Amino acid sequence: MLGAITASLWTLRHKLNCTLPAEVAYIGSKKEVDPAAIAAMNATLGPVYGLDLSAVPYPAHHNPAGQAVLEHPGHKIQKKPWEAKAWALYNSRFKQVLMADSDTYPLINPEELFNGPHMTLHGNLHWGDIAYGRWGSQAVQDAMKALGISNASLVDVLEHLWRITTHSDVIYNILWGDKDTYMLAFAAAGKAASYAQMPIPPAAALSGKSGEFHRLRAMALQILSVRG
Repeated sequence: MLGAITASLWTLRHKLNCTLPAEVAYIGSKKEVDPAAIAAMNATLGPVYGLDLSAVPYPAHHNPAGQAVLEHPGHKIQKKPWEAKAWALYNSRFKQVLMADSDTYPLINPEELFNGPHMTLHGNLHWGDIAYGRWGSQAVQDAMKALGISNASLVDVLEHLWRITTHSDVIYNILWGDKDTYMLAFAAAGKAASYAQMPIPPAAALSGKSGEFHRLRAMALQILSVRG
């Protein structure tokens, strides 16, 4: 985890000339990251801040069950704490956030994303799973590991996002993780029309192993039947 984060930060600073501050979110109770490592990264690749997700005070107005989701993830198969992503967004020190998995590798300066048309028009930009996820090609899944969202203007969305996340034992096992909960949060806040998702060419999702097209088609028909 630290090696991947360091490589990404080094690339951002020395290859892409990015000066944006970074925040490394981790679960301190699981000893994922030594705070001394954050200090070292800040000294050489800063500004870099640490966010210990297990040390953040829990809001009294939210479902108490949410206090346990970092230690006991809701997904029954993967058992990965995807809930930490929503909690990191909820508690970030920044007004605007580009959230990326620790194993992502930047190819462009992310400052371009914050100044792009999606963020300018909608204040958010997402890479979603709902039409692809485990049914789409692995290449598409690997690419969809970043999310941009404006905390300042979408505070209500973040409140709904965490409320949904506290029920991850149900939601994550329907949607296969956290990504599509952002879409649900926008809808719950009455801002479904403001949700902006990066368009993905159909061929990218339908390419891959034999049978993926049929599974994707079946899921699409199921979604249409629900909407109908």
